[in-house]
Amino acid sequence: MNGLLAAIAVANPVITALLTIIIFLEKDKLRKRSEELESAIRQCNQELVQAVANQSSAMENIAKGLSEVNTGLTTHMEKASEVVTKLTNTVSESSTRVITETTSKTVAALEGVKEEVKKIETAQSNSAASVRNLQEALQKATSL
Repeated sequence: MNGLLAAIAVANPVITALLTIIIFLEKDKLRKRSEELESAIRQCNQELVQAVANQSSAMENIAKGLSEVNTGLTTHMEKASEVVTKLTNTVSESSTRVITETTSKTVAALEGVKEEVKKIETAQSNSAASVRNLQEALQKATSL
């Protein structure tokens, strides 16, 4: 048993040294793996931050574009409203003027027709009186 104890006594430091070397090597591998993982996480975080910044910039550009579209539409609406108001006023003024002129011309025409009717009535009266005078003259002439 002494031989076994001596072998174990010699093997123990050798096994301990081998285990220490293995642990040291595995620790280095683990540290390298940890550093690679940490580097990958940092890179992923940087890419994520960059993507968010790009999206934020794109959103700002979209918001700016929408604001410009809104301003353009507001300006267009105001101009269209002005055009409609001017057109309405012009049509209203033109309609009023045309109606007034047409009414004046119609009244003048009706006055002219009234005068012509009076002339016709006067002519008919004169004609009737002439016919009576003629009938009387014919009766007198035939009675002689």
